Amino acid sequence: MIIYQILGNNDYSEVEYEIDDGRKAVYRCRLSSEALYKHCNAKKIVLLKPESISSSIDKTAKTVEHVKANTDGNTEIKPIQAVGIYNNIHYNGTPSNVSLQIFADMLRRNREGDMIIVDLSTGYNLYVLSLLEAARFYTSYMRLSYANISKIFVRYAVSEPVVKDSGPCPYKIYIEELETRTTFDLPLHTSSETNLTSFIEDVSDVDKKDIGQKFSSLNGRVKRILNDLTIIYNAIRYNAPLFLFTARIDFGKEGENNDIVNDLCKFIDHILNEKKKKIKRALYSIFLSIAIRNGVWYMLRDKLNENNDVGIPLDTLKSVSKLIYDKLELDLNWRFLEREIREIESYKEHLSSEWRAYKEVKSISSRPNIDDQQQDALITQNIKLRSDSKRNFFAHAGLSYDTVELRLDNERILCRYKLDKINEIQKWIKDPD
Repeated sequence: MIIYQILGNNDYSEVEYEIDDGRKAVYRCRLSSEALYKHCNAKKIVLLKPESISSSIDKTAKTVEHVKANTDGNTEIKPIQAVGIYNNIHYNGTPSNVSLQIFADMLRRNREGDMIIVDLSTGYNLYVLSLLEAARFYTSYMRLSYANISKIFVRYAVSEPVVKDSGPCPYKIYIEELETRTTFDLPLHTSSETNLTSFIEDVSDVDKKDIGQKFSSLNGRVKRILNDLTIIYNAIRYNAPLFLFTARIDFGKEGENNDIVNDLCKFIDHILNEKKKKIKRALYSIFLSIAIRNGVWYMLRDKLNENNDVGIPLDTLKSVSKLIYDKLELDLNWRFLEREIREIESYKEHLSSEWRAYKEVKSISSRPNIDDQQQDALITQNIKLRSDSKRNFFAHAGLSYDTVELRLDNERILCRYKLDKINEIQKWIKDPD
């Protein structure tokens, strides 16, 4: 567990804090985060210190020294940008810059998804709100990365107001779950938004060129991920999960997403600390896009040795899709897909070890005693009745009669897309409307 708290420019006095989360205890500390550290057996406290404090008479030194001593040195100062005018000095930071700084720090320190507590008890409202925004985006990022959009990754804590001469009674600290609604939505919709320099405000042509050259490799990797993401997202959202097993989607190597996230954090550092520029809040969409890709990989990671050309066991498609739709709360998608899978399963007795077009299997099963000429006529009729192949494809959860082939392998039903239809199906999924 890691605890974050904003420092104000104060020499905080020792007071008593009470925490009662089923285990009641009182701690005498200077900061509420110190009490939380002791109560929750946390790993570290990160004190977020606006740069404006260091440019004036810094009153926090004794407090920081005290907290470090009482946490066995597991307290660290993280400088953050200042916003507005302080002691007649104008600072060019923005709430979004501060939020992104904190978010990047959370990702670096806590990639494994341990619990974070954001302590909102101190600091100017502007910085507290930036901390809260970073925590919400961190929650969404982790939920999408681990494909669990209801898991709690962050709690917030707040103490009763500490008032001088208020008496000896302890100040209560309240700990609550950070409620954040995470939905499975595509964060970016146009290719123009994938250029990293487009997320920087008021950037000159010279700086844009310099930044573009410095981060050209990262920009290329991000574009490739986002191109794949459109197909990944549409295959899930529009209910064609069989396409996830085709070789047309590159999920990358294990750890690749972490490398890209690390480089994006370096990009944030470079823009804020060296270029002194403002970053648009929309940069969060890049992180959430990577999280979606990572989350789907996380669910498929044990099944990526399967591929469309040799066929996907129908029970594998069923179990993986159920997992995906349960995790992402896409219940309606699962109901339609399950109906289509049950229909395929009902034709098992008409399958053999040879690949057969789904429409042929369905036609034979509905007319078991017809001759070959009648069978050909029936297949032709089926094709005419289903002339809108694209609409039919999505209406049948990506398992339409004219796109799928079936066969048996040791009593298991295998399915795949017809190899001469893959390119067309990919176009449909890229543009389902």
